[in-house]
Amino acid sequence: MATLEVKNLNASWKSCKESWVLKNINFKVEQGDFICLSGPNGSGKSTLLSLMSGYIPDGLSHKKKGTVTIEGKDVFTLKRRDAARKIVYMKQNEKSLWNFSVRDLVVMGRYSYTGFSGIYSKEDFMVTDQVLEGVQLTSLADKSVFELSGGEWQKVRIARTLVQQSAFILLDEPVANLDFTYQDALLTFIKDYAVKINAGLIISIHDLNTAARYADKFIFLGRNNTFASGSREDLFKPELLKNIYEADFKVFEHPLYHCLQVCI
Repeated sequence: MATLEVKNLNASWKSCKESWVLKNINFKVEQGDFICLSGPNGSGKSTLLSLMSGYIPDGLSHKKKGTVTIEGKDVFTLKRRDAARKIVYMKQNEKSLWNFSVRDLVVMGRYSYTGFSGIYSKEDFMVTDQVLEGVQLTSLADKSVFELSGGEWQKVRIARTLVQQSAFILLDEPVANLDFTYQDALLTFIKDYAVKINAGLIISIHDLNTAARYADKFIFLGRNNTFASGSREDLFKPELLKNIYEADFKVFEHPLYHCLQVCI
């Protein structure tokens, strides 16, 4: 079982080195974990996911006294192909620069398995078609990505991420642009697929009540460099939530889903 560990991670923007984006962040992710990353806008969620994948955003000063390791190896020193087998990161926003079909773009997520030939195998296409079905894109497989709606494009990006079948999957706001009716089915599939391939899953989600129905573990980031990690039951407490979100919360149990929920 691989472990992805963040230890004493610090980061600030080069233009303002005294203002910390992330400060003294420490936690571990095991294969099989499903963790929701949440917090207010500007708290550093996207920055944290980027650094966990080994990517340092432009303008960011990554403090080397902190580390991100997988199986004890520094993620910033991994070769690209090796890193792809271990960690995959889907950014919050992205546009396609090339006019590919949906299936052709999604199968590109299998690049780390193609070897030197660059030729996709039957297994690559089988995995691609299974994931396309799971995210409800089979009927659009031959359609140009330039002809998709915003929600459809988001599902293409998720599919391309999942077919990589990495040990750890990092998704930044994967359901942000989707209709409410699609969010449940998509999050259910993502969770089930991660279990199937034994992947550790970290998803950034703003809606705590949606996240609480799927994730048992949470990481909270506050704008004042507040950090907390633990189980849903440990973190869904009014005082802690107020410290993170700077607002007063009430916590209750959902009568149907029987999990903790919050309201203001």
